[in-house]
Amino acid sequence: ILSIIAMCMYLFSFGLGLSTMPYTINAEIYPSEYRGICVAQATSVFWLANFVVSLTFLTLARYIGMEGVFFLFMAVVLIFGVFFYFKLPETTGLSLHEIQGLFSEKKSRGTFFIASCQGQ
Repeated sequence: ILSIIAMCMYLFSFGLGLSTMPYTINAEIYPSEYRGICVAQATSVFWLANFVVSLTFLTLARYIGMEGVFFLFMAVVLIFGVFFYFKLPETTGLSLHEIQGLFSEKKSRGTFFIASCQGQ
């Protein structure tokens, strides 16, 4: 029963946060001229992370148990959820121009991914 509870908690926390991040955030943060390549890179990283989870699941389950794996995944999701909550600016009601201004190099410390997509 603990495995089922842990799995449900992981799926609930993942569904509320990180499952939609690669698609929602990427639709807003990149300049129009770089959006295609940046979204492609982000989607590739997202699917690579899914592959790593699938690849390591059974090994982790052998060492820390099924409950442990889901609690570990839930903890990672919660940590990143808190990180995004505090570091990602709210974009509701903003125009694309205003959103791009939020992520410009002068205003944002976290421009590594944007700069890498632009070839800088």
